Amino acid sequence: MTTEWADLSASQTPPGFNF
Repeated sequence: MTTEWADLSASQTPPGFNF
């Protein structure tokens, strides 16, 4: 996973999915 994807997941999914 890249930082860009982590940022997107944080914006589109609830906390806890940010891996």
